Amino acid sequence: MKKLLIGVGVVVVLLIIAAVAAPFIIPVETIKNQVIAQTEAATGRKLRIDGPVKLSVLPVLAIEASQVGFANAPGAATKDMLTLSKLQVSLKLLPLISGEVAINQFILIDPVINLEVDRNGRPNWQFATPPAGSAPATPAPAPAASSSSSSSGGMGLAQIRLGDVRLENGKLTYRDAKANTVQTLENINVKLKLPSLSEPFDVDGTVTWNAKSVRVTANVKNPQALLVDGKASDVVLNVTSEPVKVSFNGSAKIAAPLTVGGAVDLDVPSIRGLAAWTGNPIQFPGNNLGPLQIKGKVGVNGSKYAFTDAVVNIDAIKSKGAVEFDGSNAKPYIKAALDVEMLDLNPYLPPEKAPGAKPASGPAAPAGGSSAAKADDWSDDPIDFSGLRAADADLALSTGGIKVHKIEVGKSALKIALKNGRMVADLTDLNLYEGKGVGQVVVDAASGNAAAITSNFKLAGLQIAPLLEAAADFKMMTGKGGFDIDVATRGGTQRQLVSALNGKGGVKLNDGTIKGIDLVRVLCNPLKAIEALGGKLDSSASTAFSEMGLTHTITNGVLKNQDMALLAPLFRAEGAGTVDLPKRTVDYRAVPKLVASCTGQGGDAGKIGLAVPVKIEGPWTNVSVRPDFNLMELLKGANPVDAIKGLIPGKGGSTTGTTSVGSSGGVGGALKGLFGR
Repeated sequence: MKKLLIGVGVVVVLLIIAAVAAPFIIPVETIKNQVIAQTEAATGRKLRIDGPVKLSVLPVLAIEASQVGFANAPGAATKDMLTLSKLQVSLKLLPLISGEVAINQFILIDPVINLEVDRNGRPNWQFATPPAGSAPATPAPAPAASSSSSSSGGMGLAQIRLGDVRLENGKLTYRDAKANTVQTLENINVKLKLPSLSEPFDVDGTVTWNAKSVRVTANVKNPQALLVDGKASDVVLNVTSEPVKVSFNGSAKIAAPLTVGGAVDLDVPSIRGLAAWTGNPIQFPGNNLGPLQIKGKVGVNGSKYAFTDAVVNIDAIKSKGAVEFDGSNAKPYIKAALDVEMLDLNPYLPPEKAPGAKPASGPAAPAGGSSAAKADDWSDDPIDFSGLRAADADLALSTGGIKVHKIEVGKSALKIALKNGRMVADLTDLNLYEGKGVGQVVVDAASGNAAAITSNFKLAGLQIAPLLEAAADFKMMTGKGGFDIDVATRGGTQRQLVSALNGKGGVKLNDGTIKGIDLVRVLCNPLKAIEALGGKLDSSASTAFSEMGLTHTITNGVLKNQDMALLAPLFRAEGAGTVDLPKRTVDYRAVPKLVASCTGQGGDAGKIGLAVPVKIEGPWTNVSVRPDFNLMELLKGANPVDAIKGLIPGKGGSTTGTTSVGSSGGVGGALKGLFGR
């Protein structure tokens, strides 16, 4: 026994002596030359070690090399693909005996890495000369192995242990000659910790990109499952920087197909700031596109993505819902259901033109005219419909309200189906200016720069005044009621769409007013009333009515009405004319008739007396009014004396209340007032 112990002791001493003497017996220069030769044989590129090389065996097997450079591909932008001021590698000896690679230390100091893709799309990390007898580029997955055994007798990934693994003060540059882009990461400092593949793998690093520091931390609970066995592992990832913060807590499987599931939290203080940081500044004017917060559960299965239990806040827009994305086909498919508190689109729409502003594009001004675009004109700027062809989608949107320019829509529900450039939008619940209704808009932009658009709406209980003012800056009418419209058009600009508008519709209003003219005053004293107007509308005058109805047709943007009927106390009115939408003008003739009745809705329209036709015409912003009658037409089919007598108590008129007609009492005074003398 004593001799055995002495023999073992002698062997141990000899091993120690050999380990200590090895660096002196085997010249370091020989090892260096062998490493350089083997690297060039394997990759077809030169490896140089310009600084000293140090080798030691005890207490660990360690090598240190200084001023290391690895050549780049021929024709690359830089001489070297990789340079290091110092490389330090050390391995534990005892694990090597059992077939494990236990890296005690692996440190890259001042690494400069140049990754590059040439104009033909070939990356510089593809080497021209593969190692002789090497395995295929994509080897078959190795069978799972425990941390204490090797795969097929070799040294596999499952036998790797990482101790002090660091990258200090690194720099990475990525050049894409094909896309003409360059990206640079600086001040790269990364620490890795992997005691074994069966224990958690930790990453903690910082990097500077576009003058902003970014910190990345990650934890993989079961590296063996994720990296070797092709199974899922719990993963925690955090990316923190000034322009964006994102975190993920869930599980992942990187073996095909990639699967990911877990909670994600994204916080962007400014969308504009993030875009500028990434090199894609947003040029759109305004202060919108500020804070962005996204929370929810993300799911990935290959090229299919899902985002559920989502909360998405952009600026003042707050929403929740779910989104699914399928990129497995040639055209992406999106399915989403969102509930938005208030959708104010105004901050994201192009600003409305100011008076005298020049259009971005469009036809030249007519001869003798101004080149400046009028604020009350339609735009000739092309409308971009290409977004409708970028993807297919099924979207459901419910909102507490929508604002588009001056139009304010109340609580509404919208469903959108988009396929092959054709969008069908169904308003299943529309609340608009105290009214309720439904509608549908179809936009077919399958090809070209124009779109075919059809729309139909039915609303009831609508306040017409705020809608007309918001939609067309038309301020001449108030009233509450409903309307239906069914129109179609085609074009590529706002002007083209308005000019090609065709369809029909109808309106019925109650308890409203026509602003700018007092028809009762006109009827009672037409010459003085028209003279007072001076051919212009009187902003202080108005005509109240109890009921009004009409139908209309639209042909090439010109709305035509032939059956306007208006009922009001003291008079009735009929009307017909046109509204030229492309030219934004009105040409209308109204014929109010004095009646012997103070009844409005449901009144007897047959008690017709004096009629005074009025012509209403001109541009929407400067409408003129003038009489449009002669004496014979004025008296045709009417008995002015009987009509006026019917309004005077005791002369056939009502005994409840009185109404003064003309400049003095009695029939004679009424006629004097009517004809001005």
